[in-house]
Amino acid sequence: MSPSPRLPGIRPALVALALTVALTGCSASSDDAEASQPIADACAGVSARVDAAMTAFADVDAADPAAAADALAAVVDRLGDASRSIDNAKLEKTVTKLHDGFATLSDAVDAAASGDITGVAGLATATEDIRAAGAEFARLCSD
Repeated sequence: MSPSPRLPGIRPALVALALTVALTGCSASSDDAEASQPIADACAGVSARVDAAMTAFADVDAADPAAAADALAAVVDRLGDASRSIDNAKLEKTVTKLHDGFATLSDAVDAAASGDITGVAGLATATEDIRAAGAEFARLCSD
């Protein structure tokens, strides 16, 4: 099936998200109030997984909705694995929000790949959720 003329709108959203989320690094913070695991340890343990998910996301080809849907499903899986590995309530909540934003985006792109462009309306919400969670991740895991 050839891409719908409205699908090119997905590409700018994916590119903007890739740039926003790729800038979220992880080193250390003292925001440990609700944590079993110190935030610095939690960040160190999860940053490689989040980075791998973001690298996979950056490689998404929005020109091919079916391939983009598959790639985003892999990103969602990686972020889900990462969130389950965290023993720090605040960081786990943040990575879960990042996961959920990508899950919404993945659903919209998957629907678009199947020819259902009604899910594209969820891109704005997914974009905002991913940006907010990415900013919170950076805040928690920065010096």
